[in-house]
Amino acid sequence: FFHSQSVFSTVSCQVFHRKLPATFPIVTLDTSGSIEENPLLIIIVSKISQCYGSNKPMPTIDLLGVPHSYELTRPLANPSEPVLIYIHGWLLSRRYWQPLIQSLGKDYPCLSYDLRGFGDSPNQFRSSATPLDPSQSPYSLAAYAEDLQILLETLNIQKAWLIGHSLGGSIALW
Repeated sequence: FFHSQSVFSTVSCQVFHRKLPATFPIVTLDTSGSIEENPLLIIIVSKISQCYGSNKPMPTIDLLGVPHSYELTRPLANPSEPVLIYIHGWLLSRRYWQPLIQSLGKDYPCLSYDLRGFGDSPNQFRSSATPLDPSQSPYSLAAYAEDLQILLETLNIQKAWLIGHSLGGSIALW
């Protein structure tokens, strides 16, 4: 169904010290519908992994029945010590904040986590037969803010500075 088209993506990464071309083919689909992998993809994935850390499994915490991946840069010496909490935006993950955490994590404890349905935190799908009440959505600002509150309580974080991007900013203000 994608005959003679290419799929394009934009990738930018600090490891390159410059942006890659704005678009480049990741996968090419020929007229028969066969997929040909672009060898450049392997290099890009490798460089992105270098930008955002290793593939080691992150700790997870159960928040309202959904496991959430998170990363706390160091244990808290004192529960009242302020922690920088990084909340990513729509379609992103906790990895979005890695360059900033690498810089500030030396001086401040930093916490980043994957919002429900993003990164390594799974989606919660509902049956299409079940009507979705917007006030009960697991993807509402209220639900995300409740996840954050439970995360902070569970990790015994009493003082936090919330730093959010896009959707994360809205959650921080909620």
